[in-house]
Amino acid sequence: MLLPRVALALLALASCGDARQEREGTQPAPAVTTFEQGLFDDLPLFPRSDPIGPRSEKDGVVARSYTARGTTPERLVRYYEDNLSGWRQVEPSRKFGTSSYRAKWARDDWFLEVSSGASSALDDAGDAQVQYSLVLSPR
Repeated sequence: MLLPRVALALLALASCGDARQEREGTQPAPAVTTFEQGLFDDLPLFPRSDPIGPRSEKDGVVARSYTARGTTPERLVRYYEDNLSGWRQVEPSRKFGTSSYRAKWARDDWFLEVSSGASSALDDAGDAQVQYSLVLSPR
């Protein structure tokens, strides 16, 4: 009775093949740190912000864009300089083009980049809106 069970186990093992072998034409999985659930959700949002579309997650990088009312691109990045508890700023706020700003922070094994720029959209009161993005990526 033991012999048929051993034979079945060997047959099953042989039919699976060597799991270490890569299939021809496939790409190896990227070597990225697994995304810590909740880290992105714990980031502060500028008051009067509305998300633009869904959050994207790919290869350990999480990003989401927003619009904000009642601010400028420079003040929006400054908000993050003042409100990111536990993060260390590694790139100061810099101006790009005529009205875009970007800054970068680090924490544990993560980078956070905040970029903002003037939007062509107007809010209900006719004030200009700012569009900004939060991008969380492994170091």
